[in-house]
Amino acid sequence: MNTEQMILAYLKNYAGLTAAELAKGMKANVRTVREAAKRLVAMGEVYLDTKFRYFLIEEATSIDAEYARLSKLAMALQARNCWSRAATVWLNAMDATAKPRFRDQAVARRRMCMQKAKALRPKPSADAWGGI
Repeated sequence: MNTEQMILAYLKNYAGLTAAELAKGMKANVRTVREAAKRLVAMGEVYLDTKFRYFLIEEATSIDAEYARLSKLAMALQARNCWSRAATVWLNAMDATAKPRFRDQAVARRRMCMQKAKALRPKPSADAWGGI
């Protein structure tokens, strides 16, 4: 059994572990576990949340259909550079699901939209007489 299969088997029993906790439980090197987990994340079998914990990918449910609809709408708004509206839709998408993976994704994308909206917001500038 290679490291990736060991990680998948271990996460099936103990979800939400960091790379160090996985390495300690599997009695493996932390660096080896991080590299293998990075490959699993890239393949889409495992996801990493905002607190660097690893989880197995969950199956989609009917509740996630609403999340999928809202995320498509938010992506369309982002493509049109409507960052404030997209941030609001990402907030609604976060409320539409209970799965931590989707909630973390919505929070991260909402944060990005809010930063872009703030950057595009008009800044006050001085007029010719020195006033604002």
